[in-house]
Amino acid sequence: MTDLLLAISGCTGGNQGPQGVYKLLREKFSNNSLHIQPVYTLPDDIIKNVQQITRIASEQLNFYDNVYVMGYSMGGTVAVQMAHELNKEGKNQIKGLVLLATQTEGMHVLSELNIPVLFYHGKEDEFFPPWQIETLFEKYPGPKKMVEIEHVGHNFAPEGALRLKSYTQVLAKHILGEISDFFSEIKQDVKVSNARPLVPISKEISFTHPQTFGDKIKACFWDALIT
Repeated sequence: MTDLLLAISGCTGGNQGPQGVYKLLREKFSNNSLHIQPVYTLPDDIIKNVQQITRIASEQLNFYDNVYVMGYSMGGTVAVQMAHELNKEGKNQIKGLVLLATQTEGMHVLSELNIPVLFYHGKEDEFFPPWQIETLFEKYPGPKKMVEIEHVGHNFAPEGALRLKSYTQVLAKHILGEISDFFSEIKQDVKVSNARPLVPISKEISFTHPQTFGDKIKACFWDALIT
């Protein structure tokens, strides 16, 4: 059984994600049961990116048991609209969304979805203030969780840590840890105002036979930490 996590970048395009974290996620945490795939996006073009990535996701649905989608900034809107398009086509294998510092423009179809959505946002986001995202969160009718990170802005890096490899490693583990918590035990209408600290996950977490999406991610953590 293999799951796919598609990772969509923001308005600058490419396939790196915030702090170049997508590349690290793919290199360190992809394995036989969980494939993390960053996809190339065009700068500042929601419509073309939705069309392109909807096609990519549609083609992948037959090769994976479950497909999840993660989007950063503009990529969050692309992820939501893509999931909406696939749902209209009756393809319901998009099992969940992860919205990293998502923008608010183009999110009108979010309320028409009913899949688990994790909102992951910096409390100091200078482009999309937390109150805007909290409004989206409150209006969303499906399973959801809000994770707000202290002392970081839109790029998820405190002063002095921008593009540091060691910090990117911590950020990657933190993001996957929150994804793991959420998808391991979906809870309706749960809001977390203070997320776990941005520190490496404990080696005490280990899963020999991962079954759920969250379990698979925790197994990835364990493999990465002992190598």
